[in-house]
Amino acid sequence: MDKNRTKSIILKFRVNQKEKEIIELRAVQANKKSTSAYLRKIALTGVIVNYDNQQLKDLRKSLIGISTNINQIAVRVNSTNRFYDDDIQYMKKVLNDIWQSLNSVQLSLHSLSQ
Repeated sequence: MDKNRTKSIILKFRVNQKEKEIIELRAVQANKKSTSAYLRKIALTGVIVNYDNQQLKDLRKSLIGISTNINQIAVRVNSTNRFYDDDIQYMKKVLNDIWQSLNSVQLSLHSLSQ
């Protein structure tokens, strides 16, 4: 064995042809000198993401409900030519809720890149 080598342990694993091609392509895209260097970097410093999509599903459901309510307000305003203070307060609250939900999702996604 070469005395200058600092890495003396060999790890092996099996992949199919398509997986091999993807790994090699990603190694090139990551500007790594070798596939081995790429895999070592990913294994040691890569991030494993197990993301619960429920938060986005809940946000989507809320947006659909809000959309329906705003459409009902628009129909009422168009038929009566009147806009009520309660409608304004509702839309302000809804807009604030949307921003809070979006900020929460953004913070979750941002924490993944740290």
